[in-house]
Amino acid sequence: MSVQDKDGILLQDAEQVKMRWKEYVEDLYQAKNRPKWLGQDTVDEGEEETGPELLKEKILSASNDMKNNKAERIDNILAEILKSLGEKALKELIQLFKDIYRTGKWPEDFLQTILIPLKKKANAVRCEEYRTISLLTHASKVLLRVLTKRLQAKVQAGGCLGEDQFGFRKGRGTRDAIGALRMMAERSLENNQVENNQEICICFVDCEMRKEDVKRIEAFEMWIWRGMERIGWTEHRTNEEVKRSLMDIIRTRQKNWIGHILRGSSLQREIMDGRMEGKRGRGRPREKFMDWMKEVRYGKLKEKAQHREEWSCWTLGPAGRQIT
Repeated sequence: MSVQDKDGILLQDAEQVKMRWKEYVEDLYQAKNRPKWLGQDTVDEGEEETGPELLKEKILSASNDMKNNKAERIDNILAEILKSLGEKALKELIQLFKDIYRTGKWPEDFLQTILIPLKKKANAVRCEEYRTISLLTHASKVLLRVLTKRLQAKVQAGGCLGEDQFGFRKGRGTRDAIGALRMMAERSLENNQVENNQEICICFVDCEMRKEDVKRIEAFEMWIWRGMERIGWTEHRTNEEVKRSLMDIIRTRQKNWIGHILRGSSLQREIMDGRMEGKRGRGRPREKFMDWMKEVRYGKLKEKAQHREEWSCWTLGPAGRQIT
């Protein structure tokens, strides 16, 4: 691997390349905008602040959640080995985690990672043109999972995050945020909220592209779609047939997501049930997100969603017609 130094000189010697990567990573993770230590003295914290001792059940659950067939790390221990530990070895590992949690001191091998650079584009020669990923030891990832779940539960119980906070939260992912925003925007347009000075403001970042680039992206998109459907180019299936098949999958997933929202209590449910003030404008109404499911009344739709088996067996026929 050859990379350029800060002055743009191409380095090919393995030791020089290694030192350049060391210099780049240190600058990357020791940036000026990194949070600084304010210098406050630490105070003794009771169990209320530090939390109770780590439980064996939580550690075993985090270990079993680890995915198999992952690369070994700097300690040469696979996740499968941690899952198959005997009673004595497991006891030692749990005691190690408890000591780390109580003292705050981590073993040296837990702090070491394997850094792998991946090219962002072809013919990359600058460090900035690579994406770096770090491989932590599997044992340290088990402890991190336990701590992450504990922090998430404490933040959730303390009401630190609002109902409109999406991303990296259970039941409030990017998909949920996009669905909620779309329904709000549709109702705002339908009820002329813009004229009532109740606009919905969205920041959309876009990049200008040439027509040639757009054509390449569309061709690549169709290639991806055919790959998802395992359709070879030798098969005589038009692009429209491929899109129609994918639309059936998308509709099924939309139906599953809507059923999940209607069975629970969340911000998305409030948006689905809610209404906006104002009158609909003249002309043909716009097609909205859930119109393809509303051949039955919304109340009946909510009742049907409460029965999981009935909802999952409810399929869609041609042109969005429901088949029970």
